[in-house]
Amino acid sequence: MKPTESTRPQFSNEDAQALVLGLWDVKSMARELPSERDQNFYIRAEGGAEYVLKIANVREKREVLEL
Repeated sequence: MKPTESTRPQFSNEDAQALVLGLWDVKSMARELPSERDQNFYIRAEGGAEYVLKIANVREKREVLEL
C-alpha cells in the first residue's frame, strides 16, 4: 500500500468504547491517540485497567502491523 492510498479508519471515541464492550465485555472510556495510518485509542476500564486499542486500515499488510 502506498502512503497516498492509505485511508485512515474513522471511529469515534464512542465507537471504540462499543468495540471494547462488544469484543471483551469491558465497560470503558476511550480517548483517541495520535496516529498517522491507523487509529489508536487509550482505553481505561471501569476497574482502572489501561489498554491501547489499535484499529488498522483494512488494506495494511499484516507484516507492517506486527512491527
